[in-house]
Amino acid sequence: MPYTSVRGADIALPARGPTGDITPEARQARDQSLASAASAEADRLASQDAANAAASAAGTVGNYDTLAQANAALSSIPANGGVNVMADGANNGFYVKVGTALVRKSTATLPALDAKNLQLTASVLPQRASVGMLTDVGGWKDVYTSDGKNVVAGVDYDNVFRAIMLDAPGAPALTDDLLYAIVTGSGSLVFGIDHDGRMVSAGSPIDMDVFARFVSGNSRVYAVARGSIVPITFGEADAFGPRVEGSSILFFEDADNIVTAKGEDVSARTSLSAERTGVSHFLLYGQSLSDGSFSTPVQTVLPVAAGRVVTFNVGPRTRGGADANSPTDSANLLSLVDAREVNAETPASQIGLEVAVGLPPAQGILLSAHGRGGTSYSGLRSGTGPYENILRAVRRARIIAGLNGHSYDVPAMSFIHGENNLSDSAQVYQSYIEELQADVSTDVAIYTGDSREVVLAVDQLSNWTKYGAQPRRSDVPLAQLRAGLANENRIICVGPKYMLPTSADGIHLTAPSSAWLGAYHGRALRRHLGGMPWKPTYVTSAVRSGSSVVLTFSTPDGEVVIDPVSVSDPGNFGVEFIQSGGNAVSVTSVVKTAPQQITVTLSAVPTGADQAIGIARTGIPGQDGGPSSGARSCIRDSSSDVSAAGMPLFNWACHQEISITAEG
Repeated sequence: MPYTSVRGADIALPARGPTGDITPEARQARDQSLASAASAEADRLASQDAANAAASAAGTVGNYDTLAQANAALSSIPANGGVNVMADGANNGFYVKVGTALVRKSTATLPALDAKNLQLTASVLPQRASVGMLTDVGGWKDVYTSDGKNVVAGVDYDNVFRAIMLDAPGAPALTDDLLYAIVTGSGSLVFGIDHDGRMVSAGSPIDMDVFARFVSGNSRVYAVARGSIVPITFGEADAFGPRVEGSSILFFEDADNIVTAKGEDVSARTSLSAERTGVSHFLLYGQSLSDGSFSTPVQTVLPVAAGRVVTFNVGPRTRGGADANSPTDSANLLSLVDAREVNAETPASQIGLEVAVGLPPAQGILLSAHGRGGTSYSGLRSGTGPYENILRAVRRARIIAGLNGHSYDVPAMSFIHGENNLSDSAQVYQSYIEELQADVSTDVAIYTGDSREVVLAVDQLSNWTKYGAQPRRSDVPLAQLRAGLANENRIICVGPKYMLPTSADGIHLTAPSSAWLGAYHGRALRRHLGGMPWKPTYVTSAVRSGSSVVLTFSTPDGEVVIDPVSVSDPGNFGVEFIQSGGNAVSVTSVVKTAPQQITVTLSAVPTGADQAIGIARTGIPGQDGGPSSGARSCIRDSSSDVSAAGMPLFNWACHQEISITAEG
């Protein structure tokens, strides 16, 4: 059968009258469009059978009880070979070796997998890998072809089924109940559309009522669960014709004159215990340090707070093994499981553990990380792939929470970033931070209905002497502090990172350091959200009298302390004098002279312009970041807080450059 490759079923939107009702003329056109979509769906089922055969042909090369056992045998698994993990709880599934890693392709195992639900990818469809059929159609998760070259049908990463108009393998049949139907040779129903435009198939539905209604000018799909009305769509497009099929709600969605068949899993499994009545979702975003890159082996191998703190079913990193720039696979967002780290130690679990202390016991905590390594702000801002993945996770979390009868909110997002922007001016980078906070707050509100700001928690870039151009100074950490001080109800600066040991590359954090950073973020958010606005340790004033400069500090806890043991002395405890022109002046001593004051003595009375004091401002190009090299300071507060691992949570002085004022 000759097919041609197109992006989707080109189905016109039905015209509506002034009250929103579909006009009689448009109803006939819509019915014809829906019939065509039904035909395409039937072809998908037939193509799925062929795809399953292809998967079997690719071959399952081994079965393992646990994912750890499969990873241990990785070298013996051929490229594109498949393995089953059979007895490892949330890790169960069918995995394919892609490059040097096992990537889960399904949460069920072959060959017992139900053919209708099998999710195939390029690695198990050989005909897809050998031809350039995807150059004109991007974003496919599964595609099916007639001749190895032309796309017949496909499923994208939002689980949108797209198909060309083609003759279905079954026989069309009209009945009293159905406008259009596809049946097998024996007369069994494959797929149909009833006279109300709803999809009908042979599956066994779960016990759930669904309906569509007009809200703010478009049709949206809702479910009734646990006595509450739960939104399934949020105005992304006109959604209609919902029906429960198995563990999913199926519906039609039209946008830009294209009608597509979509589905949303509503099994909504969760590990939250029965006493939880709400879910607070804490997001993690940024570059590789937010993603736990190089932070191995995993430290948090057990749930941090079973029944209370959860992640999506693949762990904190919702991307799984995929590039964070690609749309998150819906299979990675199916359910909520007890939080622990998977494959690498992100800061997420320790954030959750810390914020749990400050929230009511009935509040569950969801964590998800969406960062992308080596990516500047332009690749993370609103409209990019990683940013859209944040919204995918928020949307899905809202649905799962609603179906379980829980309230849902997004109090905060941690943004760990700056390396790929280290040459930006402080003004430019501060504007990026403020833009991101505003965009996230606006977009998240679509799903939460909450007008409250999403608090953005940033920490300071501290490893710039080892990264990229390896400059002596970077203004990005100055921007991160200033953004927090200027927007205290919306943005907080947690503090610097120079007290945390780095991995062998001098840039990324060790696994214990990544968990430690999470504790710093979680503690700051816990206090801030609990009504104590967070500010880090920083200098509030620098006043000069002759050759002496008195620095006054703001600290979260207790007196200022000079500690050259926890952080080695880079010279003058990390304090320097800065001016433009004038005489040669250096720092000769740095001494604590009051609970919140340190006095800096200069070698001479300065005569230059733009006089300032730098704290952890300058490093030596090429040096590793961390407590014994790189830009750093020996100044901290007296906090007695410790992390879950027993590590001290001293608040170290921020990277800062503060202008000097002359004593009046």
